[in-house]
Amino acid sequence: MLDGIMLVTMIVCFEIGTIRFIDKLAEMPHRDLGPPLTMLYITTAYFFLRELIQVIASTALGTFTSWLYDTTNWLDVLVITLVAYYSSTMALQDPQVRKVEDGEDPYEAFRTGIALTKGVLWTAVIFFLKSTQVDFAVFLNGVFYVVKRLVAFLLAILVILIAFAQMFWVVYLEQPVCKFSCEGNALCEAQMEGCSYPHCEFKDSFLKASAPSYC
Repeated sequence: MLDGIMLVTMIVCFEIGTIRFIDKLAEMPHRDLGPPLTMLYITTAYFFLRELIQVIASTALGTFTSWLYDTTNWLDVLVITLVAYYSSTMALQDPQVRKVEDGEDPYEAFRTGIALTKGVLWTAVIFFLKSTQVDFAVFLNGVFYVVKRLVAFLLAILVILIAFAQMFWVVYLEQPVCKFSCEGNALCEAQMEGCSYPHCEFKDSFLKASAPSYC
């Protein structure tokens, strides 16, 4: 039960902390980062000590390999690492900044990282519920079973889509329709915005083959 409380606390504080930090980067009005960061350090320390005790106990009992091959333990380690890293980043006020052109976001890497961290945190919630709720575990195992059976079907569909996308792309490669340009004509550019011929680039051709309504 305590694990669930600490995990929910971590998610809430991480959400509050990242929102306040992004507001601070954007020079918007924001509240103090101290309280959520403090709670993040406390919850991270709790999960770290829990994993450390499990490792010591497993080693003492000679069952360390069982801990090593348990994916839930690796998920916990990933949660601890990501939350500790981004909490320290926000505390030091030193997010990853990359060289960008005008109009681009210099903090894109930081935003992407915290978005992935939130995904990992909610995945940890799913695995926690799976380990504590029998009904949820049965439902989740059913979902995994169905997904495993769909892999072959999805792989076959992917191969077919790639094949058609490549065929269309080769057919229209360097054709006049792909060389057409509205450069210098404002009216033409306004009318054709977002609607270039879809088979002139492989990625566009793949999207067109996957979704016929793609423009």
